[in-house]
Amino acid sequence: MFRYMLLVALLLFLASCGSSPAKIENNDSSPAPIVTNTPPVANPDSAIVTINSKNYTLELLTNDKDADGDSLKIATTTNPAHGTIEVLATSVRYTPDPNFEGIDYINYSITDGKETSQKALVTLYVASQAQAQKPIGIEDSVAITQNQSITLDVLNNDLTPEDKPLSIKSTTAPSHGTLTVSNNKILYTPIKDYTGLDSFSYTPTNGFEEGNKTMVYIVIEMPNMPPLGIKDSVSVYENNSTVIDVLANDVDLNGDKIMIDKVSQPYHGITYVENDKIVYIPAKNYHGEDSFTYTPYDGQESGVATLVNIEIKDIDYAPVGVEDNFSVVSKKIHYLDLLANDINDDNDTLSIKSITLPRYGSAVINNEGTITYVSNSDFIGTDSFDYVVTDESGKNSKTTKVWVDVLQVIPNALPIATDDNVTIVANSKGTLIKIFANDSDSDGDTLSIGTFVQPQNGNVVVVEGGVSYTPRAGFVGEDSFIYLPSDGKEVGEMARVTLHVSDANIAPVGVDDTIEFTTVGSDYIDVLANDSDANGDTLSIKIVASPSHGTVELSQNKVIYTPTQGYSGKDTFTYRPFDGKMEGNVTSVEVLVDPQGGGSAIDGKVTFDRVPVTHMGLDYNNITQEPSRGVLVRLYDNANKQLDETTTDDSGKYRFENLQKGKSYKVRIYAYLKSDKWDIRVVDNVDRKLQYAMEGSVLELNETTSIRDFNAQSGWNTTTNSYSQNRIAAPFAILSNLYSALQTLREADTTATLTPLIVNWSIDNKAATGDKDLGYIGTSHYSREDKELWILGDANRDTDEYDVSVITHEFGHYLKAQVSRQDSLGGNHNISSKLDPRLAYEEGWCNAFAGIVHHEPIYIDTTGPAQSYSSVFDLENDGYGDKGWFNEGSIHRILYDLFDDDNEAHDNLSLGFAPLYNVATNIETNYPAFLTIFTFITGLKQLDPNNGNAIDAILANEEISPIIDYYGSNQLNDGDNADTLPIYKSIAIKQTKRFCTQTTLGSSNRLLNHVLIKVDIPSRSDYLIKFTQVASVSGAKLEGDADFEVFKTSPITKLGGAYNRRTASEYKTLELSKGLHIIDLFDYNNATKSCFDLYIEEDSNFFEDVWDSLFGLQNNEEIQ
Repeated sequence: MFRYMLLVALLLFLASCGSSPAKIENNDSSPAPIVTNTPPVANPDSAIVTINSKNYTLELLTNDKDADGDSLKIATTTNPAHGTIEVLATSVRYTPDPNFEGIDYINYSITDGKETSQKALVTLYVASQAQAQKPIGIEDSVAITQNQSITLDVLNNDLTPEDKPLSIKSTTAPSHGTLTVSNNKILYTPIKDYTGLDSFSYTPTNGFEEGNKTMVYIVIEMPNMPPLGIKDSVSVYENNSTVIDVLANDVDLNGDKIMIDKVSQPYHGITYVENDKIVYIPAKNYHGEDSFTYTPYDGQESGVATLVNIEIKDIDYAPVGVEDNFSVVSKKIHYLDLLANDINDDNDTLSIKSITLPRYGSAVINNEGTITYVSNSDFIGTDSFDYVVTDESGKNSKTTKVWVDVLQVIPNALPIATDDNVTIVANSKGTLIKIFANDSDSDGDTLSIGTFVQPQNGNVVVVEGGVSYTPRAGFVGEDSFIYLPSDGKEVGEMARVTLHVSDANIAPVGVDDTIEFTTVGSDYIDVLANDSDANGDTLSIKIVASPSHGTVELSQNKVIYTPTQGYSGKDTFTYRPFDGKMEGNVTSVEVLVDPQGGGSAIDGKVTFDRVPVTHMGLDYNNITQEPSRGVLVRLYDNANKQLDETTTDDSGKYRFENLQKGKSYKVRIYAYLKSDKWDIRVVDNVDRKLQYAMEGSVLELNETTSIRDFNAQSGWNTTTNSYSQNRIAAPFAILSNLYSALQTLREADTTATLTPLIVNWSIDNKAATGDKDLGYIGTSHYSREDKELWILGDANRDTDEYDVSVITHEFGHYLKAQVSRQDSLGGNHNISSKLDPRLAYEEGWCNAFAGIVHHEPIYIDTTGPAQSYSSVFDLENDGYGDKGWFNEGSIHRILYDLFDDDNEAHDNLSLGFAPLYNVATNIETNYPAFLTIFTFITGLKQLDPNNGNAIDAILANEEISPIIDYYGSNQLNDGDNADTLPIYKSIAIKQTKRFCTQTTLGSSNRLLNHVLIKVDIPSRSDYLIKFTQVASVSGAKLEGDADFEVFKTSPITKLGGAYNRRTASEYKTLELSKGLHIIDLFDYNNATKSCFDLYIEEDSNFFEDVWDSLFGLQNNEEIQ
């Protein structure tokens, strides 16, 4: 009996727990993080107490933790059912009831003075003096992989009176393995290739007494093997689509369900995923061979890209004649091209087979496929005839009508020129005169100059748009010239252009200067050399602002500049050009002072090879060099000591000043975006998280070494069509995309400050799950656990460093975590699936964000051999799968339509990014609901109430009803399953309601995998939440395992959950505050359909309920 009590206590205890670029080791300190308090963590405790003892002291805080190092004390406690306690600051004194023997419990929480922890359970074993002297062994269970040995510290959770050290007295042999006891630990080794359940027992001893025989259970699991895709070959007729069940012949050795992770785009059509099948649509009229690849996925690992070959069979279509309309002039010969608009789906050569005679003229078939038509001499009106077109295979079109409008010969109307009067500045050159602006031609012909006569006091030149006129030097007065207009057929009557040449003064124009000043001492600067004066006046200089690091004086109409002695760097002064009558604009002169004659500064530009992304993969034949913006640049001496650092500007340029000519320096460029607002670096996760960088040689500084440019090369060899050198450009390409995203963020929010971000990229990062330090990262993603980005780099399979859309999408998840909130379930998904609305919203948001940042609606993800395949979709127009609030494609189309300037019939809004960002960061996160398209649109209407109808029109195009609240209460689109609506279910305290989960659309994160249930809590207390599995006439069987999580809603915060492996029922008692809460129900077993009855009530005596539920089990329940 006591052993069984120990097992119960253990269950309660467990339930409460819940080839690459150079890499530089970097020990620099990062910017100080934003200081936030971390709540303390109370951990479970246990103790053996002698029967009838008094004031047994429990030091509860010994194993509790506070990440901030704050002092802790006990905040709350619950009274034991079979004794009394006295609460001190850090400990509790426990006295059991007289003669009580058994298990008692205390629940407690701790505080750091700022926040209170969740409650932790203290299990008290009240035993006789004899029993209390014996060790108490606690059963253990562990799961390992096939052929894996494991060392078990089985004594770690066992109890011993007076803390006497424990050792292993004896063991029994397992059935399917061997044991080796060493240093009071047990090495278990399973039989080779065995999988299944094994067990053994051990007896603990403290040197004085032997404890109970204690069981250890071991589950030996088969290691996960990625699914194996089998090549498929299918055929389809031209201009017909087909649905390909590519997974039907694929294999997973673990028996896991296989899904489609990615699909590339073929060369001659498009593909998309729908219900884990691939829809293939060939290009219009194409026939021949095509292919694409897809990647199978088992929920843990992706297999290799698998080829699908497609034969598009030719359909011999008959040509289609299209009715023609011609206008001709009476009595003239006309050649009519009847075939120009006819339809020929086979691209055959067409010819005219036959014609009928027109009624009012004659028609003859010409050898070149045209018709010679002449009307009767007296006919004016509409004539017609029919023709039949034929193709190379002899297939004929239907009879097609040709209409001919025969018109009278209309004489050409002469162009009409109108006199012009123009004022010209004296001594000006080449003033454009648009002489045709007031001329006309009733036939609409384009006008030009037929002929003209030069003026007496200047020169006229015919130019595009009219003429240019230059008066004779010094001439002031009236000049003129004449011209005849032409319409290309005839010349009209003469017109005169009168030119009033005036000596009125026009202010001069100054042009900014940048001067490299290498003179020791003073020197002249000719600032007027590039300035201009329309009147040709001689200019002089008026100083506006003097330089900060030197002096200026005027001499010989130039500036004498003298830098401050010893100064090196930038200096600036301003002036206005003066023509003797008027001053010009304020003009700036930037002086780069370098008194050592070029060599006291190092300048350079940092670029990287950008490999363009196309519909057919990466285009290595059109690589360009793009500036590497905002990256960290450091300067070192010849002893590798850092001297200075800066960042590149938006042109990729950097500069180090105040250096010594003749001294040696080295420049190093880091794949690192650094500013006071962000801190983002790219590291190699497979090689000790070393940071990527490139550096130059140590060179003596002189005139020839003061310019030091860098270009990070792609490493691609176009001859071998493979990577043959280090892929130095990859980390810088990643950062370039992130820099663009940061600029978009800065335009919307100048105050946003982001926590440091690590981007993990390696040539070993592959699409398989496992140890990330070995490159098994699954896919490119942002991890909520480590708060880092992970990017694929596996050449010939899947690389993402140049995939602009993918990199920006994943950064969007990081940005959501930084400035908003992540409620998404995560996991595998695609744009045609019906998803949990939280997942659909965040993925759609990140898709749209990628398009917004780069102002590009085409989303491309490259993959396959030589990165030559692409998965492509359009953020505006593609409509894969069923539209609705559960489809990420619908979400990204809504968000991109709200943003962009390209309006359509349903889209009359062009809001830009700022209001969308404002809603996502400042408005929707305050609502008592999970983040979905419903919270977003509710927030947008709150921000912009005048555009409500226009917003609803965009929603309607995606089959979403007008959104009236953040729960989507009035939605009509149920995704073809009536159980979907309402999206948020509800229940009251002490009410029983049935809720069902389903996996007909996929598992884990698809629509109906989770059920959201609202409950209003009347007052703060402990509440028992219990789900009981039931069968139903709608198809639910007793195959499920209910798990659930509970969230408070002000704001959305998870309070706890229940995840035990019970199939009959699942329950949990949680302390809930007054107000609305949301329960998220899901089925751990992912059964096709599972139904559970939910009941919630206040649990005034939680621990007695637990005791009764365990020791008074109902007939249809069992502990698992």
